[in-house]
Amino acid sequence: SQVITGNHLLADGFRFVLAGGFNTLLTLVVYQLCLVFLPHNLAYATSWLVGILYLIIVYPTKVFPGGTSSLKRSAATVTIYLTVFLISFWSLEQVVGLGMQERLAIVVVLVVSATLNFMLMRLVYRGWVR
Repeated sequence: SQVITGNHLLADGFRFVLAGGFNTLLTLVVYQLCLVFLPHNLAYATSWLVGILYLIIVYPTKVFPGGTSSLKRSAATVTIYLTVFLISFWSLEQVVGLGMQERLAIVVVLVVSATLNFMLMRLVYRGWVR
C-alpha cells in the first residue's frame, strides 16, 4: 500500500516523528543540563550540535529511506541545519525576551524548528535536490 512506501508523506512523517521525538528528548536533556553552567543561548547551541550529530546519522537512512546521498544533498542538509538553527536561535531570544522562562521557551522553539526541518529535509531526500 502507498501508506507504507518510503516516498509517502505519512510514512515519512511517522518516521520523522519517531526519530524526531527521540532527538527532541535528547536535545532537551542536553539543553536543561547545560543551563546549569551556561547561558540559555550557549546551552541551546550545544544541544543543537548534539542533535545535528544524531540527525546526520539517523535521518538519511532511517527517516527518509531510499534517499541517496549526493554532494548537493549533503550541502543542502548542512545549509538547512544552519538556517533552521539560526531561525530557532533567534526565536529563542525573542521568546525569552518576551518574558517566557528559559526552561519553557525551548518548547516554542522546538515547534518552529521541527516543522521547518521536516518540510525542508523531505524536499531534499524526496527528490527536489539530486
